[in-house]
Amino acid sequence: VHLALADFPGVRTYSVGEGEKRHVVIEPTG
Repeated sequence: VHLALADFPGVRTYSVGEGEKRHVVIEPTG
């Protein structure tokens, strides 16, 4: 999912946490 969001301008995605607490953060860069 986050790979598709990476195609949008002004949006940065990254994963945080480990194991079950791991999740993707979507951060506007604009």
